Amino acid sequence: MVRVVDATAIDAKLRLCALHAGRGLTDLEEAWVIRSLYRDDRISQPEIARLLGRHKSWVWRRLVLVESLDTDVQGDVRLGLLASRAAVALSRLPRGNQRAASLVVVRRGLTVRQTELLVDAALAERDEQARAALLAERLVGTSGAAVPGPVPSRMARSEADWMSADILRVHEIAARLEARLLATPLETFAPAATELIRDALVRLPPVLRALDLVIARVTRSEDAA
Repeated sequence: MVRVVDATAIDAKLRLCALHAGRGLTDLEEAWVIRSLYRDDRISQPEIARLLGRHKSWVWRRLVLVESLDTDVQGDVRLGLLASRAAVALSRLPRGNQRAASLVVVRRGLTVRQTELLVDAALAERDEQARAALLAERLVGTSGAAVPGPVPSRMARSEADWMSADILRVHEIAARLEARLLATPLETFAPAATELIRDALVRLPPVLRALDLVIARVTRSEDAA
């Protein structure tokens, strides 16, 4: 049955949340509605919580899902691969590390508490490369049930650790660059900026081809062995 009611945009958003409470909307879809109420309609977080009959911490967690999370990690939440509370924990990391951390959580089946410990360990590494290397270590860890804990910075990292971290970073940077190139035509930039970007892009394929040849060579040698 369809029921037609007169409602403002704010009323419609509130009704949407109320009608789908506990069913229908995903955490991320709820977060989009909350963000719209907060950013577009300029309703305070405590007031949103009151209108929806929720605690203000619930509103804050929903906002974090869309305002502090990498878009790829939001995709993991949307697909049900990552719990919203785990995603809130990952939001404490710099955006550049969130995707790698999400891969660790999803592939190793970490609990929310284990995710929080993983984030604590990553944040203890002040160096960007060391943080990426730690996440790469956790991704290839031998025990999926082990609770991750801090790894002392003084411990030497192996060449395999650094290589794994570099591979993850190449994946992340390639995906980010592809999305930006598809979303924003070069002509939208100032002429000088467009020329600089176009020149850099022209010089990129030879580098990628050289890397592709090396990857093909080393993986063939591994297969032959």
